[in-house]
Amino acid sequence: MSQSSTNELITDKATIGTIKECQSMPLILSNQTENYIKQKEKHRHTNQNSSSIVHNHFHTSTPSCSLLEESQDVLLTYTIYQYSSYSLYYHPQNILEDKPRNQLSRWSSGTQDSQQYIIIKFDVPVIARSITFGKFYQSHVCNLKEFKVLGGLDPDGSMIELLHSGLKNDSEPEVFPLKHHYKEMVFPVQYIKIIPLAAYGTSFNFSIWYLEVKGISEKSTVHKISEEYEAFKDMETMRLCLKYFRQKNLMDVFHLLKNRIDVELEHPIISSLHHQLVLVGDFDTVEKTLETLFETEVFESHCQRSPYTAIWKKMSPIHENEDIVPCGRGGHQMCIDIEERVIYVLGGYDGKCDLSDFWCYDVAENSWLLLSSDTESELGPGPRSCHKMCYDPQSDAIYVLGRYVNSPEDNLVMLQPDLFKYSLKDDSWVKLSSNTADDGGPELVFDHQMCVDSKNGIIYVCGGKVISRDCTSPSYSGLYAYKIETNEWDILRSDDANTSDGTTASRVGHSTVIDEGNNSLYIFAGQRSHECFYDLFKYNISQNLFTEIDHRHKDELSGEAGFTHRVTFDEKLQEMYIFASYTRSTRWERIKNVFYVYSLRYNTWQKVYEHEILDCLPSNPGYPIPRYAHQMVYDPSSKTHYVFGGNPGNDKNSRLNDLWELKLKK
Repeated sequence: MSQSSTNELITDKATIGTIKECQSMPLILSNQTENYIKQKEKHRHTNQNSSSIVHNHFHTSTPSCSLLEESQDVLLTYTIYQYSSYSLYYHPQNILEDKPRNQLSRWSSGTQDSQQYIIIKFDVPVIARSITFGKFYQSHVCNLKEFKVLGGLDPDGSMIELLHSGLKNDSEPEVFPLKHHYKEMVFPVQYIKIIPLAAYGTSFNFSIWYLEVKGISEKSTVHKISEEYEAFKDMETMRLCLKYFRQKNLMDVFHLLKNRIDVELEHPIISSLHHQLVLVGDFDTVEKTLETLFETEVFESHCQRSPYTAIWKKMSPIHENEDIVPCGRGGHQMCIDIEERVIYVLGGYDGKCDLSDFWCYDVAENSWLLLSSDTESELGPGPRSCHKMCYDPQSDAIYVLGRYVNSPEDNLVMLQPDLFKYSLKDDSWVKLSSNTADDGGPELVFDHQMCVDSKNGIIYVCGGKVISRDCTSPSYSGLYAYKIETNEWDILRSDDANTSDGTTASRVGHSTVIDEGNNSLYIFAGQRSHECFYDLFKYNISQNLFTEIDHRHKDELSGEAGFTHRVTFDEKLQEMYIFASYTRSTRWERIKNVFYVYSLRYNTWQKVYEHEILDCLPSNPGYPIPRYAHQMVYDPSSKTHYVFGGNPGNDKNSRLNDLWELKLKK
């Protein structure tokens, strides 16, 4: 390892940021005083018997954070400071007044290039915490499909990005939170710059109808925050100088500056590693130190931000009789008993007809077992596809709801929305309801979503398309809660719910996962009629409240046609795993699979895997054939995904019956 690369390793800010105490050490902030760190280091030496490097670190918020908690947001008055251009009567001054029915009450840029902007100015520095965009009383081609908001104290200097988002093309005003923290420090702004990036009409100028900013303007509070932020910037500047001098091996200048200022460059452990590795070359001591840091999960925070690599493995179940494997299928359902490590598969469509067989796959034994060749004959669900099922560990049972009916006018009996329960303990089926709609639940639906809150004994059913004899207009199902113990339904949101909390439109082809620890549901993407969604909503169960999450990935997802997906969730890591399928309609239908990881904690996306079969390239046997209508389950204890079946799209009646294991490694 070269000295320059070693220096980069030792002083890397991400590595420094992972120094934590015990098994959950928080970020060692650069603005912490030297005496504080020395005090913690002294405490460390009094705990030599512990396996951790540093102990009993308590979270301390900065004074500015405490001031924010005590302050209330107010409407911040501003003036128009500068603008790029405007057209005709659409002067920037118009955004100061909210007149949604006045066609002229807006700023409209003179052109539609990327150099357009408006800068607003506050009389004094403020803490800007939210921005509201008013709109015309109906959708408009000039609305901002994408924009950025920058803020700072100097309009001609460097400004910090406060927001990167887009407006919905409707008439409802939208409120966005503005970034006002940097490294746990609150920063003031006096200028805000709005940069339009795209309008809904590709050849139309940008328009802003009304702009409102809320935050903190109280003089003493902002003054204290400004002083603290300036001190923080001075300290950061000196730290960067120290880092630069050491990287360039200007050690005489480094020591001279370090002895003159009261700034800690980094955690003492990092300084010790630099001394042992770079200056002394004591590799044995360095290795022991790194091993100790690894054992105490000091690097965990950094590892969570590191990229994943997809490791696929095709499972070859062991059977004396090769016929004891499920046939190829799509539109089937899977769920997993994590404790017993058993995967269950029910029904599906084999290319000719719906199936009613029931299988389980034992992960430890690597073998399939046919539980039933026809569940209907055992008082269970009849042949079906596009249904949903979930496993509840509390009741040790599987619940099945919904199915697709091809010709509802010819299948009046099949339109009954039944609900089934399979007891793993008794190996028996029970019909809990012959008509869930009569019980206060959903009508017969397909392509809906189900997830279970085992702690509270509730199954949530979200969305889906309602099957009825009236095919003139599509109908979509809402959000329901089913109480397992009492066999009762509650409707949380109907399809035509008119709420002001940003309720997501009912849809099909979406994904819903549950975060039991945070008592929340996450609803991702989907389709309604001919409109495709690439949004992400959080539903707070206890508050009965929807909130849209700006996941900053809509453009890439919407760039592909025929987007379908399967999603799983790791509650501990706060990560969503999206196995997406893209159907490309050319002369021949092509299928491409992409695997994404979305971190709720960091609001970041990573494309881990991508595979598409092309005529000019041979297929890779180490990866699953691209497909859709497959199923995927996740075992969080082993961090393993299992993918089974699906439609490869190369033949009308062709379906897959291969089973794949996927592990994500860093």
